[in-house]
Amino acid sequence: MYSIDLNKPGMIKKEEILGEIQSDEFVYLRIPNSFSTAEINLNDLIASITSRTSRLFVSIESFETISQFKKYELLYPISWFGVPVKVGSNQFGGKNNQTLYSGVDSNSLEIFENLKNKFIKNSKMIPEFQLTENHYQLGPTIVEFFNRYKIPFAFLNITKEPTDASVLAFRETFESLRVNGFKGKIYFSFNNNHLEEWNLKTFNTFSGLQTVHIDLSNKCTHSCVFCGVWGPDFIDEMKSKSPNNIIGPELIDFMNRQMSFVKAIEILESLPETVKTVQFGGVGDPLTHPQWLNILSRWKSRGFNVEVLTNFEYPSFNEIDILHEHSRGKKNLDFMVNISAASAGSYIKVRPRQTTMIYEKVIANIRYANELKKRDGFGLNFVLINIINEFNYFEAVKMIELAYDLGASVWLKPLEVHSEIHKNFSIKNEHYDDFQKIMKAALLRADQLRIDLVMRSFVEAIVGEV
Repeated sequence: MYSIDLNKPGMIKKEEILGEIQSDEFVYLRIPNSFSTAEINLNDLIASITSRTSRLFVSIESFETISQFKKYELLYPISWFGVPVKVGSNQFGGKNNQTLYSGVDSNSLEIFENLKNKFIKNSKMIPEFQLTENHYQLGPTIVEFFNRYKIPFAFLNITKEPTDASVLAFRETFESLRVNGFKGKIYFSFNNNHLEEWNLKTFNTFSGLQTVHIDLSNKCTHSCVFCGVWGPDFIDEMKSKSPNNIIGPELIDFMNRQMSFVKAIEILESLPETVKTVQFGGVGDPLTHPQWLNILSRWKSRGFNVEVLTNFEYPSFNEIDILHEHSRGKKNLDFMVNISAASAGSYIKVRPRQTTMIYEKVIANIRYANELKKRDGFGLNFVLINIINEFNYFEAVKMIELAYDLGASVWLKPLEVHSEIHKNFSIKNEHYDDFQKIMKAALLRADQLRIDLVMRSFVEAIVGEV
């Protein structure tokens, strides 16, 4: 989601917009009652946005100026026009008798119906509700609009900070909608700097998700000893529970399960505009999916921050080039690489079925992506995940230095013990004092090299500094 508010000061540059907006991103463009054509050419701005994305929402501040926007509907592929709808008084600000009791504000419906005739495609019109006096009318009016016009979503025209009174009014409205089984999507205006605060304080469950996790694939060619599915000891344990000492067909099916491309795109298309971040991860490695690059590209085109949990062995340099191009703009494309070793020797201990060559390929992939980033000033972001265990805890300082060399952040993540097998790989009691000293040295080295430590407070707790 990308918001442009022409009420706010600052020059809008076409070049910046084309560089920041993704190819299928929802763009919320707020147009005031009056603006200086000397400061901005609205035709040029809309042309630039629609050349980049087909999901442009033009929010019109006053219905008196709606007629002039008909030309933009003819010239450009604008998806939606936001029309102001005041609830609890008439559109001109005067009171009417309906403000005395709850129920549908028929006056708002009547005016919206008249405004629809000013557009060629009536389905493009989206109400932007503005609460005036009687908030008890807002809920029933919203339901009537959705039922009558089959609108995909609606906005609540709020641009200020939330107050106690306004928060209470919207809480009551949302609760009444929930009680009555309402399922529509209702967003606070995207140009509001306090958008998240509004959603949280008013319990707006109709605003949709902000973070989504997708499991593309359960497959993985690695054999991390601590992995509950692909770890050698865990596989042996699963076999031991079978009469024939084999992995059963149901488990084999689970280990090889992958989401279809069609399903991945269906999920993408069903998500609300409020989603900010999507994370690909799960049991296996998402990059084992045969169409992983196409899927990631499509999801990135919606303007989401994309995070990928992976071992980063599988991409070719050509695929990294494509990912690099997708990293343009304000939204991140982050790869959280479970490497869990700062040397080839430790890598093989943690992954007994892998080789030195695989370790070198992972390092080469990250290094290549980082060189592209240094060259162009934008690029992929990397976090080296080090699952701290008995095989690698002594390399914590070396891991910090490796991250510095590769232009990455680090997550020194202690192994979580979920089974008896995990206990075999956790830090031994007799090594714990040494482990604490090494982790303290890693903290100091991270500060010296200015390396960002994910979940730093956990490391500080281990060494006893918090």
